[in-house]
Amino acid sequence: MTVSAETFTLDLSTAVDFNSKPIVYETKDVIVFNDNLKDVWNGTITSDAGNAGFIMTNEAKMMFKHEGNPKYASWCGFTVSKHAADSLGQFTCMAKGGLAGVGTPFLVGYSVISYTDNELSTQVAFPGEYFPTEVYICQSSYTFNSIMYGDSYAKKFTDKDTLALIISGFNATYEEIGSVTYYLAVDGKFNQNWTKVDLSSIGKCFGLNFRMTSTDNSSGYMNTPAYFALDGLTITTEKLETGIQNTANTIKATKRLVNGELLIERNGNRYNAAGQLRK
Repeated sequence: MTVSAETFTLDLSTAVDFNSKPIVYETKDVIVFNDNLKDVWNGTITSDAGNAGFIMTNEAKMMFKHEGNPKYASWCGFTVSKHAADSLGQFTCMAKGGLAGVGTPFLVGYSVISYTDNELSTQVAFPGEYFPTEVYICQSSYTFNSIMYGDSYAKKFTDKDTLALIISGFNATYEEIGSVTYYLAVDGKFNQNWTKVDLSSIGKCFGLNFRMTSTDNSSGYMNTPAYFALDGLTITTEKLETGIQNTANTIKATKRLVNGELLIERNGNRYNAAGQLRK
């Protein structure tokens, strides 16, 4: 008896919060720290950080970690937006909408350490073991403007700077296994639209972590705004044949062990695993 593989692609029309209530978008202008929450999930900030939970989609096949902190009007992890602008706000992306077009929903990731459990906030969990096959990533408009022009907190990028999104699978005990690195900024080129990233090399896992690294850091923290946009995540119950990855911003790289440190050589430059330039 042959069992057909089940494949699921992120469907934000099915999104519910951790109380299983449908995601509702803010319909009027709500300004918080110069950011407009209109067309953003209205529970982004008002959900209680003490009850850290998930945004669930596809009948809970994908559970995206989210925490809100109404006391400090802040949040981390993932939220849902359908902002049709590429303004400076943290809820926007350069494509002005999801894969379906301008003004359609997409996920915004804010990749920092969780308020409540000291773990990475940008995490998606599956209800069992699945093979992730692909995901689409787009630059946050807020991050793009920061690396393009510089701001009060972060510097303007040069062609020596990098901004990387490291996507790692984790097992049943939350130990990270295989990973894929996608560069949102590298060699003076910045992502400005949805780009497919092949995840097939990660293998079978219980979920994914999304971690950002930058060459602009101080006091152990990243100065570059740690935002990115996500859509089109696809998982399956059976391993697929490895496809050809859309390798924009990921090719021309060689790994070398130099004086006990793993370095990535690309276009004449050397970077460590955190994306920092090495001589």
